[in-house]
Amino acid sequence: MYDNYPQSFLDLLKSEHDYIGQGNPNAKILIIGKECSESEKEMTDNNFNDWKKNCAEDTTIDTIPNGITLNPLNPFNFLRYQVRGNNSPTWDGYQTMINMFLPEEQKVKKGEVYNFWRYCFITELSAYNLDKSYNKRFDETANSIEQRISEQGILRHDFFQQFPIIIFAIHRYHDYYLSKDGHKITDFMGIRKGTQEDFYYTYDGMLIPDKVYASYEDKSSILRYNSNSLSNPNGMKKGEFINVHHSSNGKHIILHTNHSLRNGSTLHSNAYYTTIYELCRDFIR
Repeated sequence: MYDNYPQSFLDLLKSEHDYIGQGNPNAKILIIGKECSESEKEMTDNNFNDWKKNCAEDTTIDTIPNGITLNPLNPFNFLRYQVRGNNSPTWDGYQTMINMFLPEEQKVKKGEVYNFWRYCFITELSAYNLDKSYNKRFDETANSIEQRISEQGILRHDFFQQFPIIIFAIHRYHDYYLSKDGHKITDFMGIRKGTQEDFYYTYDGMLIPDKVYASYEDKSSILRYNSNSLSNPNGMKKGEFINVHHSSNGKHIILHTNHSLRNGSTLHSNAYYTTIYELCRDFIR
């Protein structure tokens, strides 16, 4: 029993939580999105109990009983990559990103079922379900985020802090809910004193194309990331950005970047996904 779950995840389940996430708790990549949609409410409401059941029965993605479609190890397992009407546009973006880390024979192609759940764990900054992310602030969302990043909040737990690669795919949520309330990502990511290992994060700068940088009147407010080791960051499109943070112990990287799609429906540029991979590849090892 419990052979397939890390101890930090089992410790997380000792206290009740509203929403934990989906995917592989043993993965090296943590993706933090904005919020789950209204269509996923049944899944999110049952998330904690579903994980307790999975752990008690030592269920893996390969042993989910037939007919179960909302298991957090592999939810909505009938959806297919880039098949209009039988897909999730957000998950198309996640799959495209994860494909960059996979050998050719494991990459998911158009029309095939998603497999990114095997290679990452996904949670949300807010546990308040919304039909879509609007360009405005919601009190319910703000309250949920405040609770989840608080000193005793779930995102402070060792399970979430231990991932070598953490990708905040939240775009403007940073402006609406974090910086507006006086928070920075580095305030709640990083294991604090008294735990197994102390470390903190340092901001390294932002990756944006040269043309976009040239358009800024006040360049003094922008710290640019040194991109000499990257193959084609200037191939990123206007609006695509990646903020880079590294941990003091050299074992972790945080990227704050766009939502997984451009304009809510279009995949990002190949240069964008390639740049994410190149930033993270040494940490996946």
